[in-house]
Amino acid sequence: MGDQQTRPPVVTLISNPPGASIAIQGPAEVFGQTPMDLPSSIVGRFSMLAQGGGVARTQGVFEFGTRGQSPVMVSEGPGMSPALFLRSVNFPGLPDITAKRTFRGLVMTFSEVGALGMAAGAHIRYRNHLNEAGDQEALRAREERRVRNAWLAYGGGVWALSAIDYWMLPRFTVTESTPTRLSLRIPTVGRAKIALRSLVVPGAGQEFANHGVRGALWMTGVLAAGAGYTAAHEALVHKRADIESSRLHLAGATDPNDQLRYLREIEVLRQDIRTAEDVRRGFGYGVLAIHAANLLDAMILTLGPPAASTSPRVSTAYGPLGPQVAIHIRY
Repeated sequence: MGDQQTRPPVVTLISNPPGASIAIQGPAEVFGQTPMDLPSSIVGRFSMLAQGGGVARTQGVFEFGTRGQSPVMVSEGPGMSPALFLRSVNFPGLPDITAKRTFRGLVMTFSEVGALGMAAGAHIRYRNHLNEAGDQEALRAREERRVRNAWLAYGGGVWALSAIDYWMLPRFTVTESTPTRLSLRIPTVGRAKIALRSLVVPGAGQEFANHGVRGALWMTGVLAAGAGYTAAHEALVHKRADIESSRLHLAGATDPNDQLRYLREIEVLRQDIRTAEDVRRGFGYGVLAIHAANLLDAMILTLGPPAASTSPRVSTAYGPLGPQVAIHIRY
């Protein structure tokens, strides 16, 4: 290991309850409790994950140089910064996935992909109707443009939620970085912090309190209800376009039988429009109800410690450079 001046750093978590654990993942993986004296093989860029009772599960990326060099944090620290902003506006869900919150990130990624797919389909239909002449085609073009804009608005909301959610993730604060010691401060879990996060982004408070699956489910519920609202709005737009189309046909009809048929169609469509409005309103109330229930859950959930890190194990893999061995050590 060398003398005291060239030893690898001891990782310490400041203001942390006893029994906290830390995992360092890279070409090798090390699990242990702090303070933890790192082996000399820890050289290069590593993802560090800290967790324990009373603190938020915190992830960051550090560069460990050769002996005699101080470790450097290369991920974003607390507070807004240009690097944090640019990282947060990546495609929805990707920032969370890279921050080891895969389930939560996938929910937002799938929601955004679905929204963009629906918007793209509506835009194609919109362009096709624009290429045709006539009042009916102009009516259908306006209809598809409204549908496209509705799905783009939903997708924009998902994108904003993804960015804000990433801003609020717990992050390390480096209090000391020397060749022999790396001291980090991580956020502590508190009821007010949890409630505030869940108020801003559904499930963010649960995620902060080490209930990742629970938080992802609340996020899924709100985004699903929002997608239902947008789909109901699309159906309403189609029904309103249908009634306008029937009125155009009625205005040009000269046969009494045709006039009577269009009048009946208009009356049926009016009923359908009222139904579609009720469905859309129901999904809107659903969004508010799920968000309120998420906030209540954040205020009463148990602030227990997260699950323990994995057991010691040795795993093998075959990569471009040949056979590789990963050693997992629990201190």
